[in-house]
Amino acid sequence: MEARWQKLCETIGVEGGREWERITQAYREPGRAYHNLDHIADCLTQLDRHGDAFEDVVSVEFAFWFHDVVYDTRANDNEERSADWACNFLDGQPCTEKVRALILSTKHHQPIDQCDGALIVDIDLSILGSDSDRYDLYAKAIREEYHWVENSAYRKGRGNVLRSFLDREFIYHTPSFRKDLETMAQQNIRRELEAY
Repeated sequence: MEARWQKLCETIGVEGGREWERITQAYREPGRAYHNLDHIADCLTQLDRHGDAFEDVVSVEFAFWFHDVVYDTRANDNEERSADWACNFLDGQPCTEKVRALILSTKHHQPIDQCDGALIVDIDLSILGSDSDRYDLYAKAIREEYHWVENSAYRKGRGNVLRSFLDREFIYHTPSFRKDLETMAQQNIRRELEAY
């Protein structure tokens, strides 16, 4: 992964060595059972699979690297703080504002007004449409990240989040993700809700 990060930085002419240390340290913070480097690696693998569909693959890749770099389960401004971190690193590069917008799109409760934003969100949410065993590991990892929340409060909060996905016309924004993952995502979410 480090070589990939360095190559990405080279494409826009910035030095990424020190930032690599900061990013990886953030993603390795204690308590990150899901929002860690494995999640970033999965996003990048899917970026490679769907790369031709993106308009600005460089901005998208930077957005994936930074989108969960700040992750505090007690806060509600993680995306904003992650976007600020990315912008501080990019420091006025032409892609800076696009990266900010893409990171903010991963808040998952606002309209998506661009192709790249729709795809980055669909990739970020692709875990919802994974096979049931993988989904269950994901759900368990999210619970671990919120270990400090009492069970009934967690069930209520998690249930609200899951129902918000089911309340949409579609969970996924793009036709390819709807075709491949929509049905399984709805089944997984309903199954988790039934367990509450």
